[in-house]
Amino acid sequence: MHPPAEAAAEAAEFAGTLGKYWEMHDLLFENQERLSGTLYAELAKSLDVDRATLHHALESRQFSTRVRTDFSGGVRSGVNGTPTFS
Repeated sequence: MHPPAEAAAEAAEFAGTLGKYWEMHDLLFENQERLSGTLYAELAKSLDVDRATLHHALESRQFSTRVRTDFSGGVRSGVNGTPTFS
């Protein structure tokens, strides 16, 4: 997993708790060359998501276990990159 990928996945999971997972996913994908805390704040604003709550979730690593579990499940299933087709 490249360094900014985990935080981006956590931002998407956070948005998912507000019913905006796919919207955040698509925006992250469209802006993948800019993955950073600044971008996550911009995207939160554009999705009308509270930036301070997102920042707290990322700082506290609230969704890290979920992201790492999903990542590990992919590795166990033979996923070695994205996109993956079977």
